Amino acid sequence: MSGRLVVVGGGQAAFALVAKLRALKDMRPITVVAAEASLPYQRPPLSKKYLLREMTLDRLLYRPEAWYAEHEIDIRLSTTVTRVDRLAKQVALSDGSMLTYETLAFATGATPRRLPAAVGGDLAGVFVVRDFRDADRLAEEMQPGRRVLVVGGGYIGLEAAAVARTSGLEVTVIEMADRILQRVASAATSAIVREIHRSHGVDIRERTGLHRLIGDNGRVTAAELSDGSVIPVDIVIVGIGVAANDALAHEAGIETANGIVVDSHGRTSDPTIFAMGDCAVLPWEGMRIRLESVQNAVDQAEAVAAVLAGSTDPYDPKPWSLVRPVRRQTADRRLRPRPRRNARPPGPAPGQRLGLVFPPGQTDRGRCDQRRQGLCDGEEASRGGGHAGPFAARGSAGRPEGIACIVAAMPPSALQLGHIPSDPLAGPLPWGRQAVLTSHAQTMPRAERRSGSESPPQIFSPTRGRRQAA
Repeated sequence: MSGRLVVVGGGQAAFALVAKLRALKDMRPITVVAAEASLPYQRPPLSKKYLLREMTLDRLLYRPEAWYAEHEIDIRLSTTVTRVDRLAKQVALSDGSMLTYETLAFATGATPRRLPAAVGGDLAGVFVVRDFRDADRLAEEMQPGRRVLVVGGGYIGLEAAAVARTSGLEVTVIEMADRILQRVASAATSAIVREIHRSHGVDIRERTGLHRLIGDNGRVTAAELSDGSVIPVDIVIVGIGVAANDALAHEAGIETANGIVVDSHGRTSDPTIFAMGDCAVLPWEGMRIRLESVQNAVDQAEAVAAVLAGSTDPYDPKPWSLVRPVRRQTADRRLRPRPRRNARPPGPAPGQRLGLVFPPGQTDRGRCDQRRQGLCDGEEASRGGGHAGPFAARGSAGRPEGIACIVAAMPPSALQLGHIPSDPLAGPLPWGRQAVLTSHAQTMPRAERRSGSESPPQIFSPTRGRRQAA
């Protein structure tokens, strides 16, 4: 049996690492040091069903408390690591105790960027959403009729906008870039998402930034925008990205560069220390990238667990597929799937849902296999038309508006790699699912793409990757 593994962090990557080690029959002593008061839980639903109070915290837990005891995992909640002594191989904890380790793993995640106090970021009514406490505070404020300003047109901001609008609030989204989702999605995908939000009453203002927030008695009351306009607001939700939690590693003398630098096996510049998830900077095609996604947190953590258990296989990062219940995709849009023409998605694993994409005005004319197998509960079945299939289109003039098992049906020729969010009218999708789709052009042979010819719509090919149960 190997010596003690100390895991710094109590999120997705930390849980995936220790669970995989035990699944591999690695019974080394493990201590998880988690800053939050809760056992490890799923974060994607925080800005969706949890925020809507349709899901409780106990349903978000990966495992109950008894599981950790049964698997001999010492988990210390409401505790932080304050210092790492690499020479003595010890970590100092916030409760004054010391832990000796043979192997140390950083799964410290990332912290949302906040607005500076100089522009009103410290006013009451200004929120970020990263943990369940953030979501709890925001949920108390989200009362019908109130006015919400969302700063940032990325996935987090647009999810929050959809939930707020569903809850009956007036919503304005501002984005400094030329379009929403500019960093992570194509222009075609941005246009589709923009239309969905605007059709449900969300005021989206692109090429517009925040000049300052205006407060009264310490509470935000208005916002002055970069175009000179002033709008009244009751709540501000900030979604302007995250910063990797790498300070502890940096102070310990470990190499960092906007995250903790690791090799293809997850090792840092100290071979006895590993890092994974949002805090890690990993090699990919000759570059260093940081992937902020649930899929990467799980896959990289499991790859590190395999290395600790004796594997020599490197971690091969992949973009997420149709069936992944994750929030964000990649730090680099070139990390694209390699589609196979006429490829059908694999069958879903137990607990997963699978969706197919059809052109506007068409549906799956057969029965929904997932519903027949009990894998789809029909929560998002197209209203008025029953559950016509995994995806159903409705609306006039072929305009795709249908809500399906995962996302709204969209015209294949219009989509490139990106996400389609939940329909604000129907509410966020269960467990925060968003689909990654490839354009119809990507499923065509190169010769056809060069000639600009059109072939019949194909079922989108998912990427390869390890399946993950819901």
